[in-house]
Amino acid sequence: QADFQSGTLTNVVATAAGDLELANNPALSFDGVDDYAQIAANGFGKFNIQSFTIEAWVYVGALANYIIVWSYDYTSHVEPYYAQHLRIESGGAVFLGFNIAGVFKKLVTASGAITAGAWNHVAAVFTSGKQEIYVNGALKASSGETGSVTYYNQPVWVGRANFGYTKACILDEIRIWNRARTQAEIQA
Repeated sequence: QADFQSGTLTNVVATAAGDLELANNPALSFDGVDDYAQIAANGFGKFNIQSFTIEAWVYVGALANYIIVWSYDYTSHVEPYYAQHLRIESGGAVFLGFNIAGVFKKLVTASGAITAGAWNHVAAVFTSGKQEIYVNGALKASSGETGSVTYYNQPVWVGRANFGYTKACILDEIRIWNRARTQAEIQA
């Protein structure tokens, strides 16, 4: 498991307001304009794993397209777009983008999975043969794509992707695990 208290923050406000933990471990408040955290200048050798779980607590006052939780991208915003990408869509759907052998794939929940004006726990699980998205511990979408993710010598961000910055949100407890966590573990 990795926790990102040591990421490089750009224009992000660390806030205890609405935080799930103590004030000495604040949530990150993104204004929706130019805020982001760089987790690694190059994710290769750090996050290029074939089984992973990305988890975060997400608070959005209003749903908007491209609330970006996590993004380890391709070299530009053309197919295959991402190696690992987790975001919220305008209708409250959760989107997991990835590629199998350099071919773009995605898993998206139905609209309404995320509730505006409340904290939502989001978890995306990837391993060959199983991809799942959980919201508040409930399985909301699954697929069975097989193969390996292709990774690139690219930055890893919270609140940013190769196409721009996140919309306004507060993110807390952002974690990536180097394995596919079970539903029981996610619920705990």
